[in-house]
Amino acid sequence: HKFDEDIIPEYRDGELAKKWEKILSLRDTVLKEIEKKRETGVIGSSLEAEVSLSFKDAEYAFYKPYQDTLREVFIVSSVDIAKGDVTIEVKRAGGLKCRRCWNWRTDVGSDQDFSDICLRCADAIKGGQYEKEEKI
Repeated sequence: HKFDEDIIPEYRDGELAKKWEKILSLRDTVLKEIEKKRETGVIGSSLEAEVSLSFKDAEYAFYKPYQDTLREVFIVSSVDIAKGDVTIEVKRAGGLKCRRCWNWRTDVGSDQDFSDICLRCADAIKGGQYEKEEKI
């Protein structure tokens, strides 16, 4: 099943579809690694995971701008992307669980007005934009 088969022809974007096919292929691989950690008891929920990825130059250049988007695509608390030999590492995320977004983050409780949520959620509640969202 191709990513854009169900899209009305005039709305199809071949380049966008290729990007998403590549991202979803990586997602399949990462989810298998997450499942291995769940089976061994390292993590329970995928949100307890932190994923570290490294790629050679071209792949790094492709994935790095989408680092935060990949966090959401993988449904994990954080994703780190580095340059190097191709590797996927999944470990238990550090920090505390944010009561609002359920992500494990080291900045939970950093905002003086909100002791049990992360800075991103505190900023959202206050009406700001903690992180600029990248476009795919």
